[in-house]
Amino acid sequence: MKLARQLSITLAIGIGAALAVPSVAMADVEAESISYVAMGDSFASGTGAGDYAEMSSASWKGGGCYQSVNAYSPLLANQLGADLDFQSCSGAKVADIYSDQMGNLSADTDLITLSVGGNDVGFADVIVTCTTAGTTKCVDKVNAAEADAQARFPSLLGNLYSEIDSRAPNAQVLVLGYPLLFEERTCFGNLGINVDEQRRINAANYVLNDLIRTAATNAGFTYVDPIPSFDGYGVCASGSYINGLRINVPESYHPNKAGHAQGYLPALLAHASV
Repeated sequence: MKLARQLSITLAIGIGAALAVPSVAMADVEAESISYVAMGDSFASGTGAGDYAEMSSASWKGGGCYQSVNAYSPLLANQLGADLDFQSCSGAKVADIYSDQMGNLSADTDLITLSVGGNDVGFADVIVTCTTAGTTKCVDKVNAAEADAQARFPSLLGNLYSEIDSRAPNAQVLVLGYPLLFEERTCFGNLGINVDEQRRINAANYVLNDLIRTAATNAGFTYVDPIPSFDGYGVCASGSYINGLRINVPESYHPNKAGHAQGYLPALLAHASV
């Protein structure tokens, strides 16, 4: 946090041979607002958490980005008293961070949060395949996504993080991994994805997070692991932090309102140091 301090001192000296009376005004300390840029995909925008911004504004994209007032970014901004520039957008890939989300980064940026990578390895395709096509095709799809991440994430994320650092050299950058989706049991919420498929998806999630963690650490950024705070609250859990299959399909298998407030937010607050 950057502080600007302004000290106003008024010294009044009375007229008289032996009398001098100083008067000192109270110090006026003004705190500059924290400049916070939130970037990322649907897990960052709050898809699944409801209450979406319909119209764009100076600091919100709105429209098809599924930006939620219940997402971790507005919640974190409120906690820190920060000025939020909410760039996260449903469906975003790494290329979209370059083209659409990092334009306002500067040396004056104090805090950045970032969640990206899942769409680059076909997260939505994995979920659709595992819901509709049976275990063999599901596992094949997960294996392919995992191999793709292992091959591409080191350079894909490494280059992105380097660009972010060059544009916002004074910012604390919090890079988030992805929470585990499944409790690895069956219920109506994960209809079509059996326990073996859930286990394979969760295992791949760990691999993706390890790749994200390594790239973030190499860049000098702070990795935020959401898995511990989401533990026990996956799909099928009582009071789940993750939506199961929803009629509003984009919300399926994404963190809900409780997931952002009780899963993501505590993890972020534990690491934010602005």
